[in-house]
Amino acid sequence: MPTSRSSESTSSASHRSTTHSTSSSASRDEVLDMLKKDHRNVKKAYKEFTKLDPLEDTERCDAIVRQVLADLQVHTTLEEEFLYPAAREAEPKLIDEAEVEHESAKALIEQLDQMEVGDEKFSARFTVLCEYVEHHIKEEEKELFPKLEKLRLDWATLSEQMLARREQLEPPPDAMEDGAPDGGGTRKGSSSQRPA
Repeated sequence: MPTSRSSESTSSASHRSTTHSTSSSASRDEVLDMLKKDHRNVKKAYKEFTKLDPLEDTERCDAIVRQVLADLQVHTTLEEEFLYPAAREAEPKLIDEAEVEHESAKALIEQLDQMEVGDEKFSARFTVLCEYVEHHIKEEEKELFPKLEKLRLDWATLSEQMLARREQLEPPPDAMEDGAPDGGGTRKGSSSQRPA
């Protein structure tokens, strides 16, 4: 009965497609949710920073800034090494803009990395960095991510690679001290330890 085999074959192919689609969808969500969580952490830390007086709360302000700088370095590395190359063909203009925004943010990160809380324009530079990052976040979450959600990228591989690279870039839990904005502590040493 050819009709029966044909419908079984179609049903089986449909099931594989649905399974692949569900797996791909879950991986896509994992990648984008990870990046959105990074965005939320930076926004939360900046909000806390704005409530502090850097001259009176020097240690706390320094801990917040160092944590944000380290987190941004990990985040930008993941996007630049994996997400942007995967999406460039489909969205070259948005990816170019995102990379230029990263370049500008990195310049401020480098300046802040060489400064201390009491230095002139330290707070101003951190404020400008965070406002700049908030603009970048808005563009990514309102323009880029919705377009990427529709792309047929290899989300499973992207997710695997990004999670593995994040593990390489972030210090182990025992390299943390108390006081980070997310309650997890700040990294020992300066954020000038650049990602490999």
